[in-house]
Amino acid sequence: MTHISEIIENILVEWAYRVHDGMPNPKNTQHIQQLRESMEELNLPNKVIYEVIQNLINEKKDELKVVKGQNPTTVYHEVLCALAMKGSLSNINNGNDILKAIDDGKVKPGVPEKQFDINDKDMSYLKDATHDKMDALKKDATSIASAIEKKIGKHIGGPVWWAGPSNDSTDYGASDMVMKTDKHGWVGVSLKAGKGQLKNLTINTFFKALGIPFGDGQDAKAADHFLKNYNKHWDAMTKDWVTLVEKEFKKKTKDKKALSVFRKHKKLKWNDFQKETMKQEEIDILTDAVGMKKLDKTTTFKYFCHKMNNYFYPRKNYPGWNKKRDGHFDNIFRDFGNQYEGEIQTGLSDLFSRQMSVGKKNMFYAASAGKTVWFIPSEETFNKFFSADDFIAQFSTKASGSGYEFQLDVGHQDEGAIGSIIVTFRFKQGQMTKFPDTTSDYKLYAADWSKLLGTFEK
Repeated sequence: MTHISEIIENILVEWAYRVHDGMPNPKNTQHIQQLRESMEELNLPNKVIYEVIQNLINEKKDELKVVKGQNPTTVYHEVLCALAMKGSLSNINNGNDILKAIDDGKVKPGVPEKQFDINDKDMSYLKDATHDKMDALKKDATSIASAIEKKIGKHIGGPVWWAGPSNDSTDYGASDMVMKTDKHGWVGVSLKAGKGQLKNLTINTFFKALGIPFGDGQDAKAADHFLKNYNKHWDAMTKDWVTLVEKEFKKKTKDKKALSVFRKHKKLKWNDFQKETMKQEEIDILTDAVGMKKLDKTTTFKYFCHKMNNYFYPRKNYPGWNKKRDGHFDNIFRDFGNQYEGEIQTGLSDLFSRQMSVGKKNMFYAASAGKTVWFIPSEETFNKFFSADDFIAQFSTKASGSGYEFQLDVGHQDEGAIGSIIVTFRFKQGQMTKFPDTTSDYKLYAADWSKLLGTFEK
């Protein structure tokens, strides 16, 4: 049996070896990470690793790295909500506390039927870290937990499951948290820190929900349909975009070599423009000519056009582009709407259910610090109790400031207008860099969706 002193000696030797100067510093976050790696290399239990590190850093918040961003915010908030269902969050102050709670089994990653392994690399931002909005997230999670108890029921023992890592791969669908309650038994809850928002559908999922015959494949099938059937409009859009880029390029430089390179790669049709690539020395000539920094992420012509837009018109587009783009989108979606009007109208209820994240099990949606809590029926419940006579739906399309909007207005025969779902097609990754993505949002005329979705809650 290995004596504790030998274990400590092995840890210190390994730690010193990993630190570049051989002198570990507990106040250096990089050195702490190297200490963690040293102990992991020695196959020490996670609990031991955690306690050693906590003793070294004395649990001082100012010695923790501060993280922010959408993904960390989502993870912190989801796990904090799960822990809040177990009781007070007063002892949860950083990522290490969260990891310990998971390690202790208070929160389990996965769903009751399937536990997930936590990838250390993916969760690395929790180690020796805290969130820059930790206090606000804890307050929001506590309020949501209180609202859930009132609306859904109290947690009645055992772990609360953190379903976030499932990514819709289980019967609990879009749920971020799964627990057993005194009112509903096992139930999933989809969570959102702050104002609620809808799940963004992929291009193919959006059109599939509407019953448009693109097949069961990836988004490429939907994109290919649009590009093939409305090719003249995409080519016209491309011509207008490249013409504006060239106009701006000529305003910024008179360099004959650079102008020659630009003309060589100028493509006025969508497919040609999307495929066009340059040599690194050619893109260097273009960026040098207009005073831009070197671009080495990719050497596609479309990338240069997009980055030049960002350089000279940050947070805007080339003058006149928005109007031209909106005109082409209007042509594309008007032709599409005319061609598939019947299918679209018939598919509006399915689109609504998709946007509400209707899945295999009944679940709830909680946001806005618990002010928003509504019931989301399962597919079986939705199909069984859905009434075409009660459900009112109509759609419209229009240009917006960033792209093109598909608006679904829904209501109830007895309750009147409930709200609108707005799906925006836009060049999210940069103008003309690829086929547009979709983002979803909503606006309510009622207090929430319960006047419509609540009719399914039995």
